[in-house]
Amino acid sequence: MNYNKMLKRFSFLSSNPDFYPTLFKISIPIILQGFISTALSFVDVLMVGQLGSKSVASVGLGNQFSMIVIMLVNGIGSGAAIFSAQYWGRRYVKHIRQTFGIGMRYAVSVGFLFAIITYFFAPQIISFYSPDPDVQLLGGSYLSLIGLSYVFFSVTAIYASVLRSTRLVMVPLVAGIIAISINTLLNYCLILGHFGCPALGVKGAGYSMIVARIIECAIIIGVVKYRKFPTIRNVRTLLFNKIEGQRKFFKVALPVIIHSMGWVCGVTVYMRLYASISTTSVAAVNISETLEKMGFMFFVGIGNACAIMVGNSIGAGREDLARDYSKKFIFLGMAGAVLMGLLIISIRGYIVQLYNLDSDGIHTVTLLMLFMASVMWMKSANVIFNGGILRGGGDTRFSMMIDIVGVWCVGIPMGCLAVYVFHLPVYYVVLFVYTEEFFKMLLGFYRFRSNKWLKNLVHSK
Repeated sequence: MNYNKMLKRFSFLSSNPDFYPTLFKISIPIILQGFISTALSFVDVLMVGQLGSKSVASVGLGNQFSMIVIMLVNGIGSGAAIFSAQYWGRRYVKHIRQTFGIGMRYAVSVGFLFAIITYFFAPQIISFYSPDPDVQLLGGSYLSLIGLSYVFFSVTAIYASVLRSTRLVMVPLVAGIIAISINTLLNYCLILGHFGCPALGVKGAGYSMIVARIIECAIIIGVVKYRKFPTIRNVRTLLFNKIEGQRKFFKVALPVIIHSMGWVCGVTVYMRLYASISTTSVAAVNISETLEKMGFMFFVGIGNACAIMVGNSIGAGREDLARDYSKKFIFLGMAGAVLMGLLIISIRGYIVQLYNLDSDGIHTVTLLMLFMASVMWMKSANVIFNGGILRGGGDTRFSMMIDIVGVWCVGIPMGCLAVYVFHLPVYYVVLFVYTEEFFKMLLGFYRFRSNKWLKNLVHSK
């Protein structure tokens, strides 16, 4: 009897036979691209790690500032993807092109602005994170170089967002794999000086990033132009959009942009807290987060698939299907995260031995990886709720509120308490910060149960 009740309770997982083929078709390319990207970032950190903890900290802090640009551009791209997913549910190709044009224009403007800022003020930016003059010098030289890639990244991000929302996921995947592979090969040559190349250290990583971003951008544009995908056909799509269309776009996209900026600025404060403990603490967090991201890309892919499939269903007028899909995504995301967390815990001792760390560094990274893996199920739930269900449903304002309140009203105060009042080591500081994940998960579950996240943007004014 109990067995039959259990089967009935989980029967929703086997309804809608089209769910799993569609999920795999959308999520696997995204997961592969993300996993390859983070795996090669893992290798990059290993290469830079041979130069010492200050080099690791410098590159990590430079990348942390770049996250502000990435999240801002991705916020614009997410706004474009939300509309495109629902428009694709109705096959409104003309509206997809208009959305693409709006997103591209503003994303490129952001990339260009931040490229100028990082080129002229890179050392001053790094000084906000770390008081270490060596880190400021190394990090500034790295950041001033990778800033030149921001415009190319902005173009790529908007193309990729709209292509994925219309289920054309292979183009960004292939372009990303090629670019990441080139980036890693150039890093191997230019960071440590292999194959007769000069050993440029962290500058070599910067030059590699520029080349990789240019190649990735060129591949995507070339394929889209050749295959004539339903994104853009002429320059007029970029230059001319009705004011009403832009207002509608930013009514949904602006909360996503504010959401992204609020979250990434909060994470910037986290890094500042870690750097106030020691340079070694920043290096340890960067190493641990690189491995965590490798495991977490599975759930990012599921979250992206959730947003697309839920958005397509709502755009097609199938709100019942959107709710059913959402339940499946929640279960799959949380169950998978438990298994992934156990895997990371079991292999963390072997991974940490790959780095050139002293005994204190090994101890710190090992504990950080333990704590990060232990809360992965909560982080996965939040990706499904915020990045998948609420965003796919067009409920971007509540999604924004959850993340911003979680970071600024829970995570940062708890981190400050751990650093400045209790003077705890960095692994306990990270554990204090993770209380935000539990808070956000509760709010996300509450919003999901209310059904207020179901918003049809195709027919809204």
